[in-house]
Amino acid sequence: MKSVPRSTSLCLFDGKICRACGEWKPFSEFREKKCYADKLHVLCRPCDRTDARDYARRNAQKQSEYQRNRRAANPERVHAIEAASRQRRKPWASSKKRSYQKQYHESYRVMNHDRIRQNQNRWNHLNWDRYMANQLAGKHARRARLQQNGGSYTFKEWRELCDKYGNACLCCGKKSLLTVDHVKPIILGGSNFIDNLQPLCITCNLKKGKKEIDYRP
Repeated sequence: MKSVPRSTSLCLFDGKICRACGEWKPFSEFREKKCYADKLHVLCRPCDRTDARDYARRNAQKQSEYQRNRRAANPERVHAIEAASRQRRKPWASSKKRSYQKQYHESYRVMNHDRIRQNQNRWNHLNWDRYMANQLAGKHARRARLQQNGGSYTFKEWRELCDKYGNACLCCGKKSLLTVDHVKPIILGGSNFIDNLQPLCITCNLKKGKKEIDYRP
């Protein structure tokens, strides 16, 4: 920071010169400080804030220790401040805010019903197969864990397996909704790894049942 002589901080008409930056500024740019002759700080507000931040950065440990000692020496005052803070956070304020948010969301849904429905349909179309495959993968993993057969597969591995066989049922050849079928059923000791799976439509999967039939070429 620039060093300005003490005499330059005296009043000059309707302002004064900051001792740090050396610029002339009006009185409104200086905060009050009674220890000086003109009852104003020798540093302008921006320079004062910068100086305070620098001091806090240099003396972080000292200030934290001072705050701890102050709180320990004045427990009643600290308790009163915390109680006043809790009282300011009135319960009706949060309920009022929630009611306002509820009204806002309801009005938004009414005004944008078509767009919301379109986005929901798009999400359902793109993510329904992923959702069902993940749900089924979790159930298969649990069954294999109970039978102590082991194994698991991911949605990515399942999609790659379906793409490998042209997204068609290996039994009837129809390109319909494919389901996960274990070549060797889990109940007969088959694992839940991807190399024991084959894509079948729901009809062929139900017909196969618990039999061990490999439709893979």
